[in-house]
Parts: sequence; structure tokens; C-alpha cells
Amino acid sequence: VNKGFTVRQVKAREPRIREICRGLIDKAVSKGEFDFVMDFAAWLPLIVIGDMLGIDPADHATLLRWSDELVCGASANDPAQMEKAALTMFEYTDYEQKVIADRRERPRQDDLISILVHAEIDGKQLSEEQLLYESLLLLVGGDETTRHVIVGGMYELLRKPELFAALVEDQSRIPMAVEEMLRWVTPIQNMARTATADIEVEGQRIEKGQKLLLLYGAANRDDRVFEDPHRFDVQRSPNDHVAFG
Repeated sequence: VNKGFTVRQVKAREPRIREICRGLIDKAVSKGEFDFVMDFAAWLPLIVIGDMLGIDPADHATLLRWSDELVCGASANDPAQMEKAALTMFEYTDYEQKVIADRRERPRQDDLISILVHAEIDGKQLSEEQLLYESLLLLVGGDETTRHVIVGGMYELLRKPELFAALVEDQSRIPMAVEEMLRWVTPIQNMARTATADIEVEGQRIEKGQKLLLLYGAANRDDRVFEDPHRFDVQRSPNDHVAFG
């Protein structure tokens, strides 16, 4: 997967991402009033990932529905919602299998599926099941997380118009502001791990085999690492957040 996210590959996507942003903004502005979450933030990462997964632009709305239904189904206790997610998985699998088959015969230089289909690990290509689950991981993992950072960051900028104005005036500050948005929102909230040995951490005894829940949001508010951690600061430096684990 890393072959699809090299510095060169990512930089090459910038013109297309700018084109997507401008199109979404123009469409939203034409309404006069719009929902930032559903009219912009939900669509931007979805379209970018859709391009990488070889999704036809005409099917972007379907891809957004699949992404939302699969995320909701992953944590659902309602049997009806779980069944809906299972049916969605069948729909996605059927669609993406056709994309994979097409890229085997007609690889493209600019999409990730072509890279994955023809990549080799120790001389072996990925199985179709591996290809499907890698594409699904990119869809669900990339869509939801990016959407939440965009929304959470914009929410804070709207609450503090002076920060918004400062970023508009000096756009060189934006990369630093994005790092703070990542810390502030922490789109991946937690990850579970199993202790492989007995150990003591900060006076707490942890035994081999015990389950641990790593709370990234808490780590990103640690006052031993971040000065005034509960303040949204677009000029925070250093910013050693763990938004990516």
C-alpha cells in the first residue's frame, strides 16, 4: 500500500485534490446556505479515495452510502443495522471485484488498485480477498478520519474568527494549523492491545494476556507533553501528537 502513498504519488494528486475542493466549494456557495459536513467535508475525502480505488465518479454517492453504512454497522447492536451493513458489504465486494478484474487486464498509472493488483510481496501477488480488504480499509479508515478532522478543525475556526482570518492572511501557517487539528480532533480515538509480558507502567501492574485500551484522545491532552492542552492553538510548536497512533 505504501507504494501508492510515496511523496511523489501524493504530490502528483495535489492538482486533482484542488480541483475537487474548488468544485465542492463552488457548488456549496451556489446554494447560498449549506451544511459544511454533508456538502463538503463528507465528499472531499470520499472523492479522493474513490479516485484511488477506481470508482466511477457517477458512483461516488453510492460509495459514500457504503462507507457510512459499514462504519455504523461495525459498532451496531441493532440486528437490522448489522444486516444492512452485511448487505452493503456484498454490494461493495461485487463492485470492487469488477474494478480489480479490470485493472488486471488494463492497469492504470494513477490509481491505487492498479498498484496493489500488480504489486508483489516476496514474489507473490496479493490474493483477491487481500485486495478487497485493503481497499475497504482505505475507504472506511481514510474517509471517516479525514472527514472528522476537517469538520472539527473548521468548527474551532468558526468559533474563533480571528484564527480563521489569520490563516487566510498568511497561508504558510496552514500546515501547522492542520497538525493542531489532528491533535485536537484525534479522529482515531483508541486502539486495543494485548500485553505480551508482565510489566509495570507508571505504578500500574499489567499482566501478560491482559487487554489494554490505548486512548489517543487522552494522550493528546497530556499536560506533561502539551502546554495548556485544552486550548486550540494553530501555532502550537512543538506538537508531538499521536493522532496517527
